Amino acid sequence: MMKSVLFFIQVLCILPVLSKKSLFSSPKDLYTTSLTSSNFNEKVRNSTQPWFVYLAYPKFSNSELSNQNWTRFAAYCSTQKFDLNFGKINLSQEKSLARSLNCTKTSAYFYIDQGYKYNYIGSKDPRNLEKVYTEQTYLQYQRTKIEFEDFDDSNVYKAKLNLDRKPIIFLIRTFILAFIIQTIVFYSCCRPTKLELKPKVKIN
Repeated sequence: MMKSVLFFIQVLCILPVLSKKSLFSSPKDLYTTSLTSSNFNEKVRNSTQPWFVYLAYPKFSNSELSNQNWTRFAAYCSTQKFDLNFGKINLSQEKSLARSLNCTKTSAYFYIDQGYKYNYIGSKDPRNLEKVYTEQTYLQYQRTKIEFEDFDDSNVYKAKLNLDRKPIIFLIRTFILAFIIQTIVFYSCCRPTKLELKPKVKIN
């Protein structure tokens, strides 16, 4: 009897975990491209088709639920043969890329076409997301020109990227480099100079 009671208690403890796992589990996304600072220019700037991009922090529960709708929406549009690319940006890893796109929210949708970005202002329902392509609705009228940065060759951008991804290591390296430079400058300025002694001229 005691064993049955213990087993029943264990089942009750496991059920909330299983329900939470099923709630936040997403179907496998086969139609969305993961956009990063290293491939954004290549994928988006050189594309002849528009892009619909989803930006979010994966750790937030509302982002996980929205991700399920996004995955189903991308799969449906792909089966309908829409001339539309789907992208996803992880805001926890691509903070510099998000800043370049002026994304200040925890989750957002952008429609990008011919180098211009449109903010999506509709709901997260897949039917409303579909209307962005079929009816051009739920998009802000004011569009923004995307300034495509040269992410690969920009030293400034690399510094920002390192600061975002590994801030502690970046600050330690910067401090050590500054200390070494200051030490070299200090010793080069304080080093005593050798006086050249002119030979004495004998007067007869």
